[in-house]
Amino acid sequence: MQQCLRILALVSGSLVMAVGLSAQSRQLKVFVAVTDRAGNPVLDLDAGGFEVTVGDAKGKVVRASLATEPMRIALLVDTSEEAKASLNHIRNGLQAFLDAIPPQDEILLMSTGGQGRVRVPPTLDRRRLKSTVEGLFGDGGANALLDALLESWSRYLRNAEDRWPVFVTLTTDGPDNSGARENELEAFIRDIQRAAATAHAFTLSSPTQTPRNTRAFLASETLTRYTGGQHEVLAASTALPGRMKALAEQLAADQRRMSTQYEVDFITQSKDPQARIMVSVRREGAGVELSAGRRMK
Repeated sequence: MQQCLRILALVSGSLVMAVGLSAQSRQLKVFVAVTDRAGNPVLDLDAGGFEVTVGDAKGKVVRASLATEPMRIALLVDTSEEAKASLNHIRNGLQAFLDAIPPQDEILLMSTGGQGRVRVPPTLDRRRLKSTVEGLFGDGGANALLDALLESWSRYLRNAEDRWPVFVTLTTDGPDNSGARENELEAFIRDIQRAAATAHAFTLSSPTQTPRNTRAFLASETLTRYTGGQHEVLAASTALPGRMKALAEQLAADQRRMSTQYEVDFITQSKDPQARIMVSVRREGAGVELSAGRRMK
């Protein structure tokens, strides 16, 4: 019966994940869309319905469930000296984002002017968030985006069970005086990749700055690239309400799409960081599509 089931699983998906694997076993995850012959999503599989191979080594599937968890969003906002002239539009953009994001998703609000400050810890209370946004003013000083990213992750997102971790940063291209070291940022990026977090960024561009020379800009580019998110550089802050509303609507659409896909956690002994990951399902005529994360369409 086992052999027959393997023969029926004729369609499989594969991908390469550039994730460092040590000599010891490592638990990884992929996201798997499974469809029947008619293209309809298959929603009744469990861990026993999947087989995973990493390179030449068979992985052990330890969990497979539909990715229906709500988001926990770290909303990080620049209130530095560079942002003061744009604060009215920044507040309007934040309000538009809060209005459009689904009500089941938690939001953490932090400001990054001078230093990272938690304005509202993760909450579903939209009234509290909107009231705090209305009272958001400039803190002066330089940006501290990198420090705020590390703090939001370590305190609120890293150990949030059954949540989809999401970063949304709204920053200028001014100087960033964060104390975060390069090795800390590299470890942070590895952590959020393993957790299948997603990062999106808006950068307000100043005519007196060269954005690609600033730490905040480079961090935004790196985070969005490695998590499948988007980074928009805006020359005018007046565009923020429309762009932030559009992002919230896209996140809601992604959440609906992900709810019909499986989050498959597995253990592998493979030592090859570039090993091809293959997933098969024990369902006749099923089609499989893989992704390393919750990537936007």
